[in-house]
Amino acid sequence: MVSPTRPKFVIPLLYVVLDILGLMLLGLGSATILGKDVLPAAWLSFDFIGWLLIVAGLFCMLPIILFVFKAVQHSKKEDALWYNNLSLEVKTKLEAKINELRK
Repeated sequence: MVSPTRPKFVIPLLYVVLDILGLMLLGLGSATILGKDVLPAAWLSFDFIGWLLIVAGLFCMLPIILFVFKAVQHSKKEDALWYNNLSLEVKTKLEAKINELRK
């Protein structure tokens, strides 16, 4: 069976670091909302600090989420292009195999 060549899927290190930072901020914000004092009182002591930390965490996690969605979209386009370039004989064999596996 002919399989498409896949480009390397490499997530930039900055996106990983931002995702980890966002996860920590999300956890701190959730803990603050649930009543746990996780930050010293001198740091930004106002009522909605938990929600602010959660929103900041989500914004930090956004680049990696968008990167993954764009990579998946690109991969789907490449797969569709590969599939459309197959010969009719190979397409029918492939569809028969897929239908066999679905049963």
